[in-house]
Amino acid sequence: MRREVPAVLTTVMAIFVFLSAMLFPLEEMKILARTDSLLQFMGNMALFLGGINLFRLHSRNIKKKREYWPFSLWLLAVFVFFTVLGIVKGNNDPLYKGLYDALIVPVNASMHSISAFFLCSAAFKAFRIKNLDSIVLMISAVWVMLASVPIGEIISPNVGIVKDWLLAVPGSAVARAMANGLFLAGFAATLRIFLGLERRHLGQ
Repeated sequence: MRREVPAVLTTVMAIFVFLSAMLFPLEEMKILARTDSLLQFMGNMALFLGGINLFRLHSRNIKKKREYWPFSLWLLAVFVFFTVLGIVKGNNDPLYKGLYDALIVPVNASMHSISAFFLCSAAFKAFRIKNLDSIVLMISAVWVMLASVPIGEIISPNVGIVKDWLLAVPGSAVARAMANGLFLAGFAATLRIFLGLERRHLGQ
């Protein structure tokens, strides 16, 4: 029963959502809208359980004085503070938004910058120019990185123009091809679950 019931529920809900979307216009899909509300509730509950798990994990780190436990203490302090402030004041409160813009945004920018340098150094160490494709990839990557820093404009104003073309034409084409591939892969995975061919989510 532990495997049959989830399989039946998955198939029934998949058929229900598919038929609702195909047979009824959007303005008449009240039942489907309620289903979306149920999905939002389930997502919120998953987020709530994730917060509890995060709190338990880092509380254990602090209690046992494990390595880097001060970072766990700082994480829990920020987590509790923003949670309480968001519940009491709401996410539109000036204090909440000001603290978010003053703390989270700079930290995210710093992390992305560090990650960019790390990726560039790792790619430089691991990348090997062996054929024409790798040469084109290396030239494009160096050109885009060069055009993204001020020295690129000093070298030539055309550096930025070529970068914009690389991102808008070849980059956009590759991004669309990857998006189509991801969509087909997701559709195939959904179809396997719908037909009962994929049962790993049931523990099989």
